[in-house]
Amino acid sequence: MLYALASEHIHVFHKEGWILFEDLVDGDKLAALGPEGHDLFRTNKALMRRVYAEIALGLVDKDYLRLVYSQTLVSPLTAEQTLQDISSFSMLEVGMIIVLESESVKPGSGIFLTPDCPFERLPSFTKGVLVVYAAQESRYIFNPNDPHTHYLKKLGYGFGDNLNVTTHPLLYKL
Repeated sequence: MLYALASEHIHVFHKEGWILFEDLVDGDKLAALGPEGHDLFRTNKALMRRVYAEIALGLVDKDYLRLVYSQTLVSPLTAEQTLQDISSFSMLEVGMIIVLESESVKPGSGIFLTPDCPFERLPSFTKGVLVVYAAQESRYIFNPNDPHTHYLKKLGYGFGDNLNVTTHPLLYKL
């Protein structure tokens, strides 16, 4: 694992609602994360690197997490909103923003956040890629604040359906 989590990392994450890890992605690999869109993990396997899942699993002390979605984020985000406010999935556990462009945060840094952390508390960035993890039992739910709330209907889901491993991979501790 690239990052060995210390108890201080976990404490800060839960106390502040977020934590920053610099140099999560090497500069030469950032370009591969650049294409804009929604559910980027389906076509960009770089977003499924084991190190991301290991950090997320360690921060929330879970053995399993489900990768539920990924998308491009462009600031400014609505300050008072949270990850849970903009997501169409139940039982969110942790989000990760890989910073692509920023004047205040080193590109390639990863911001891990709790589902209830207001975006206004996060370090400022111009563009990033959001990767969101949920509990294994996560369900697809209606959320009028999510511009992609009907996206999973294209994959055969209805609101209230459990997510399956074919469309939403299950990640686990090694």
